[in-house]
Amino acid sequence: MTSPTAPPLRAGTYYVGVFNPSFTTAHTYLIAKLNGLASAILPTPQTTNNGPAVLDDAVSSSTLFMAATQQIASVNVGVVVNHPRISDLTFTLLSPTGQRVLLMENRGASTTNGAGDLFITTNNFAPVTANGGGLPQTNFLNVGTTAGSLTVTWNMFTVPDEMTVYYGTNSGTFLPVNAIFDSGLVSFTGSTNIIFGRALRRM
Repeated sequence: MTSPTAPPLRAGTYYVGVFNPSFTTAHTYLIAKLNGLASAILPTPQTTNNGPAVLDDAVSSSTLFMAATQQIASVNVGVVVNHPRISDLTFTLLSPTGQRVLLMENRGASTTNGAGDLFITTNNFAPVTANGGGLPQTNFLNVGTTAGSLTVTWNMFTVPDEMTVYYGTNSGTFLPVNAIFDSGLVSFTGSTNIIFGRALRRM
C-alpha cells in the first residue's frame, strides 16, 4: 500500500496475481480502488551554486536544506567541480541520519578539466506557449544549440494530464531520439528545468 505522501503511481497496466498452494478450490473476491491527491507530488530540484573551495588535504562540505517532510523515494545527484586533479578527490553524500553514500573517487585519471559540465547561456529565444485540448498535441521547439537547459512551466488545471519532452529532430514529422522528461499524470501548475543535448559528464 502506498502512503498518501508517496510519489504517485505511473500510468499504465498493473497486474495482481492470486496463488492457491492447496488442491482445495478457493473463492477470491478482489476490489481495487485507486485514489490520487488533488495535486501530485513532483520531484524537488535543489541546486547550490558557488560551493565551498576545495582545499588540499582537507574535508570540504556543502549542505542542502529540504523543507519538505515527506519520505524520500529517490535521490539523483549531479556534481560540477572545477579542480585540476579530480582523481585526487572523493565525493560522499551524507544523509541527516548519518548514512554515507560514496558518489565518486579515484576517477578522471590525469585530466585537468574537473568533473561535470558548466553550461553557459549563449542565446535566448522568445517564450513559446501552447494551449492544448482533449486531443494529444505535439510542439516542436528549435532551441538553437546542441546543449543547454530549458525551463518548462505548465498548468494542467484540475483534470490530470501528462507532458513528455523529447530531444530529437523535426523532419516533417517529429522523430523522438531521447525522452528527457515525463511529468506523469499531474494536475494544476508546475515547473521544471530540463537539461538537453549533453548530460553531466561522469568521470
